[in-house]
Amino acid sequence: MARAIQHRKRPSAATTASHGKQPPTPSTSPPRSELFGYLSMLALSLQFGLQPLLNRAYAGTIRSNAVMVIVCESCKLVLAVLAISVKLRTNPTFLSSWNLIDSLKFSGLPACTYAVQNVLIQVAMQHLSPLEFNLINQSKLIWTAVFVYFLLHRRFTLVQCSTYNLLSPIVFTCNAVAMAMLMAASLLLSAGGSGSSGDHSDMSSTDRFYSGFVPVLVASVLSGFGAALTQLSLQTHARDASLVTAELCVYGSLFLLANMLLQSPSATSLSFDGWTIYTLIPVVSTATGGLLVGAVTQFAGGVMKSYSLIGGIALTGVLESILYQKALTNDLYIASGLVVASMYLYSSYPYVAPPTTPKTKQQ
Repeated sequence: MARAIQHRKRPSAATTASHGKQPPTPSTSPPRSELFGYLSMLALSLQFGLQPLLNRAYAGTIRSNAVMVIVCESCKLVLAVLAISVKLRTNPTFLSSWNLIDSLKFSGLPACTYAVQNVLIQVAMQHLSPLEFNLINQSKLIWTAVFVYFLLHRRFTLVQCSTYNLLSPIVFTCNAVAMAMLMAASLLLSAGGSGSSGDHSDMSSTDRFYSGFVPVLVASVLSGFGAALTQLSLQTHARDASLVTAELCVYGSLFLLANMLLQSPSATSLSFDGWTIYTLIPVVSTATGGLLVGAVTQFAGGVMKSYSLIGGIALTGVLESILYQKALTNDLYIASGLVVASMYLYSSYPYVAPPTTPKTKQQ
């Protein structure tokens, strides 16, 4: 009898183990996505760190920054159209609900802000050192949080001072410090007046301030405003990311073309003076930046995306010091530490909504 009972229990235990644990499925798929996430992080670090260096090397003498932005938007449009075509194969009715009125309503204003922002970025890259640009450009995190709070009514951790758990004071302190660090780094670099590379030795501090620092700071504000509007379109109105990207590219390019033709109706406004075949290198790099950000966010998470950008900042500083054969200034070292620390705090302590407790009816 005991042997019979023991014989009956053996299959039951084996069956329970086989149903409770399935080693083949989780052991094969996660490593592949994890590897792709790490490769995406590496590619994003390289793209982010090399982008200002590539712009100064191969697009520093172009005559029209607007033409540069239009070509970049055209490359992004090609990538977005490819993504849309893939979705149309699996879902033929993908574009059935699209209409021009809603498209202009949700993507028209963000496209204009992104277009102006990108032109200002091109101007700033020509008047700032690569590391200065990458550091000050991170102030867009502040404006993104501010505009998301006001437009989407979504709190960010700077104002998360409620005591629904023990971590709230810590989160509030860390993110308040992160915001203050970004502001301090921007003020330190804008007040320093001394570049780190030899290319700025013949440029006055006034030109660098008004043609370098001011454009990148205004671009950061526009970036935060455009990001909040785009997030409103994607999340609140449930619009597709590839479709929104294509709309932003088309409307932004048309806005720049109309502005150029109004200022100078002649064909000289669409000048490609200063372009070479190598100018396409920063163009393609800029176009792929958005794809890399999306890949890292999807396969590695938002925190790891910040780590990739931190690695890109370090890469920019090292390459700038080597290529220009000039040591970085103390202001740049201090600002780099402030920006890196602020990005770490900002991404490590995101806002978490407090748990909602059901209301009990009073008898």
